[in-house]
Amino acid sequence: MTLTSVVLPFYLAIDLFDMWLATRPIPGTDLSLLAYVPLILFYPLYQAAIIFFVASAVSDRRLGVNACLKLASRVWVPLFILSVISAPIIWIGLALLIIPGLFVIARLLFAQFYCIFDGMNPVDAIKASWNETMELQWTILGGLVLVVLACTMPILLLQQIVVSLGALNIVTAILISVLGAVLSTPPTVFAFRMYLAHQHKTSE
Repeated sequence: MTLTSVVLPFYLAIDLFDMWLATRPIPGTDLSLLAYVPLILFYPLYQAAIIFFVASAVSDRRLGVNACLKLASRVWVPLFILSVISAPIIWIGLALLIIPGLFVIARLLFAQFYCIFDGMNPVDAIKASWNETMELQWTILGGLVLVVLACTMPILLLQQIVVSLGALNIVTAILISVLGAVLSTPPTVFAFRMYLAHQHKTSE
């Protein structure tokens, strides 16, 4: 089993919901915000499943998709609350010329791991992440930006090519979604590697 098999169902489900929503316009109603509902609800589950899979692979006890989802469902509530708390902070930072938002993302990167592996509540996880990433913030920020750019550019390029050729349809949309699923995981893998390295260093 690969990491793609963990994330692909989420991507396809969200894409299918978006397509379904696009075929049911309601006059005088903006449904664009409704498209974010599955993303908001699925993101904690999706993110936790990736983390459990990567953690199991690192420990040579690789879990199956169902096992990852089962474990992820147990931490959905704290991760959802974490997202609700941290998202406005990050968006405010991004609105302030982007750099402050990226800085906040780097400093809060470990919060999800503290919720999952240390059982911290979201507020304590945010505080712990903010403190523990102080010395690593530039390494995290630089690495995360490079990884995100490397993963985002191929998708944007493919979308531009498909649109310019007039070939955007359900088949190409699904193919782009598959590529998006594959390339969505490296940032989380990078974050987990940074967290793991930090944990090993502090335990010495």
